[in-house]
Amino acid sequence: MNKKELLKTLRYDTYQQYLSGNHWKHFKKMVFRRKKYKEKMKELGSRYCEYCFVATNNVHVHHKTYARLGKEFLGDVDVLCECCHTQVHELYRLGKMTLTECSKHVKTAKKNPNPIVEKTKPIEIGKKAFLGNKIAKPIVPHLIKYKKVI
Repeated sequence: MNKKELLKTLRYDTYQQYLSGNHWKHFKKMVFRRKKYKEKMKELGSRYCEYCFVATNNVHVHHKTYARLGKEFLGDVDVLCECCHTQVHELYRLGKMTLTECSKHVKTAKKNPNPIVEKTKPIEIGKKAFLGNKIAKPIVPHLIKYKKVI
């Protein structure tokens, strides 16, 4: 079942209505109460992005999958800053990967943001060109083909 069909079974017309509903509000509170998240939040003094670890109170609870919409597990979501959340969805809009795969790619890229690499050649992905040292926005560096420099 796709997201629209799931929303209809939950009696919501739009995803925005779902995000405004009581179930989602309660679920988000549970996400922020997860033990591991709560401990890191105390250490940083505020909420933070689970991908880039930037401390910010402007975070989004991101679905890595819509398969259990309305019956989410805590592992179905991540807490992301606006930048990381945008990158995941920009990558998803390219249509080459599932939302879960996009989330993994952005998370992996954020863990190693400055790899020692050399670009093999400029490539084009969709309508976004990646040439030389200039990368078109939004930045999705893990889509660029690299070779390791030893």
